[in-house]
Amino acid sequence: MLSENKLWYQNSRMEETKALLLQARQEGFRSIRLNLFPAAVAEGGVDAIDAWYQSLRVLVTYGNSVGLHMIIDLHESNRCGVDASECRRLTTDFWSRTAGMFSDTRFDVSYELLNEPKGEMVSQWGALYPQLIKLVRSKDRHHSIIVGGKGYSTIWDLPPADPDQERIIYTFHYYNPMSFTHQGADWLKAHPSLAERRNIGWGSYADRTRLAIDFRSVDGWRSRNDAPLFLGEFGVFKRAPAEDRVVWLSSVARMSEERGITWCLFDYEGGFGVEGLLPAIQKGARRQP
Repeated sequence: MLSENKLWYQNSRMEETKALLLQARQEGFRSIRLNLFPAAVAEGGVDAIDAWYQSLRVLVTYGNSVGLHMIIDLHESNRCGVDASECRRLTTDFWSRTAGMFSDTRFDVSYELLNEPKGEMVSQWGALYPQLIKLVRSKDRHHSIIVGGKGYSTIWDLPPADPDQERIIYTFHYYNPMSFTHQGADWLKAHPSLAERRNIGWGSYADRTRLAIDFRSVDGWRSRNDAPLFLGEFGVFKRAPAEDRVVWLSSVARMSEERGITWCLFDYEGGFGVEGLLPAIQKGARRQP
């Protein structure tokens, strides 16, 4: 996953972003999930948002050229959580324009409708996302659409699959236990105690048992739904013990791969960054008992 630098749409930063994409591909990554925040750019007026969309097209085209599948992720969960009516306008405007721009089959993309629909959207997401699917399909009938559950899109939030829809992928996020994955996360105002936590390890028999129990919920969903699943986010903040980070990431990757579930790490070069770690994660996943 590559978080949007608010300056990447400016020419002075585009080459830097391209270099990150190429580096990720050379390390072995096959897809990149782009976290996008167009609302703030749109406040700069028509010229600013037009330039942003033009640069998004350049970025996706470049990612495809180096062999990356590009997941276009509308990451405006905070804005959407505050004002549901504004969220409907924002998501409708974004997907109307984006799906039309990438509808050509030469683009290797998929569309993630909205990251973690929180706040006001918790009660309204179930009604909104089918409308967004219909909107995207009116523009693009070829590329896959990714749908997460309400709230934090956990395993337990997955919506039921719609058997009448084609090329819909359902996504969930996994960060358990938060005391390990988010230790030292001083930016989490809702959980201030996590900022003070340090040197919490992971990998005991009890830890692995808890992980296996959690993924039984995935098995339960799949037994009720015939649809593809995608682990769209999992990661560990860099302040956790380095070796245990790799053990946890490898264990979660293995749990997914055993079920034929594709996965995406959060994130590549940020606070949860995994630059250079993919070989160790993959090797550890293969070694798990």
